[in-house]
Amino acid sequence: MIPKGLVRALLISALIVLAAAGSLRGAVTPSISESEALNELETIIDARDSSRLILVRKFISDSPSPAVRARAIGTAMLLHDEGALPLILERLARDRDRRVRRAAALALTEFPSVLAISPLIESATQDPDPLVRAACARAIGRQNNESAGRILISLLLGDESYEVRMEAAQSIGRLKLREGIEALKIAAERDREILVRLAAVRALQTFEDKNLFSFFRKEFEVAIDPDLRLELYRGMVALNGNRQVISLGLSDRDERIRFAALEKLIESISRRENEKLRDDTLHLLSDMLGDEFKGIRDLAKDVLLSRGYRVRDLGVRYELVE
Repeated sequence: MIPKGLVRALLISALIVLAAAGSLRGAVTPSISESEALNELETIIDARDSSRLILVRKFISDSPSPAVRARAIGTAMLLHDEGALPLILERLARDRDRRVRRAAALALTEFPSVLAISPLIESATQDPDPLVRAACARAIGRQNNESAGRILISLLLGDESYEVRMEAAQSIGRLKLREGIEALKIAAERDREILVRLAAVRALQTFEDKNLFSFFRKEFEVAIDPDLRLELYRGMVALNGNRQVISLGLSDRDERIRFAALEKLIESISRRENEKLRDDTLHLLSDMLGDEFKGIRDLAKDVLLSRGYRVRDLGVRYELVE
């Protein structure tokens, strides 16, 4: 009897020979189980074995198993096999299994190519699976192609899936598409999902546009969600870190906002290490010595000590020694 391991090795070898000898579509796939194919792909990944890319492409094009096709696409991505791009694009457009189409879209985040833009746009707007559309929106943001701005804006404001809208917002920010700023502001204000609003605010931060300060300030004053308030404050203080904005943050009820404001204060005084602290700065740092959050107290204490001031430990708070 021939050992099973030898049979498996012969099957794999035959597959490689057939794939190399004929076109990927013309060769016949030998009978190999799903588990064997998946194990073979794991071996290729572990070894980073680029010499077996023909086999990987064969699995992408011909495997009857969606799990194998999806894993083969991921393997091609990990091995940066640009030669597999046409096969991946075809799977994105035509595969009946949403897992495979999703794997293809995710793989295209690692394959910037002008060939990918049109297929990605088509799937981002027409695929019935929201996670496929979301993956396409993400991949569009990695293609470094500003022509996709109109599509991303449409997805952000019109797609029914919050995952798609969130990825569209992130891609607009990643590409710094200025024509998308107004759409991002609308999403940050009105989207019914907080994750989309957060993504929109973070995308707006990437523009570093001082004209956005008033928008961040207005939304900060009315926002209720703690995470949204934090991101709005970060956007605000990044654009205008004056003492009024810092003081606003230091007096906030959210310790994360107070911490962000304290970090901005420290950043502003670090540029003048050899100068004596201004009275208003010293007063702000002294107030933070009594903050209920220990991380804030300790940070304020460390800054004062580094500047030669004396600080007394009172257990639950610190006190500046005059």
